[in-house]
Amino acid sequence: MIACIESGIPGFDELTHTDSFMGGIPENSTTLVYGPPKTGKSIFSDQFCYNGLVNEEPCLYITTNKGLKMLKSDMNDYNLPVDEYMMKGSLHIIDTISDILEKK
Repeated sequence: MIACIESGIPGFDELTHTDSFMGGIPENSTTLVYGPPKTGKSIFSDQFCYNGLVNEEPCLYITTNKGLKMLKSDMNDYNLPVDEYMMKGSLHIIDTISDILEKK
């Protein structure tokens, strides 16, 4: 059976559970969340990240569609406050969009 990390997203872990797959996100893997605009990719990523932080797992969050301020604001709007985790050093964010905008 493939070991997985709980996503913290209601229904997702149950939906992805099979006889050989525990459900959730495969442990020690890289997962690309991909899809058309407005399908919930960012909310999915935010919730997964926050669930890991609450369970004392460090998180590297790479964002390509919004800056750091917008990411933190959105997560706060969803009641997923991350400032504490950033100060503790358990959350690291790579904000690629702000870097691109600053160079223009």
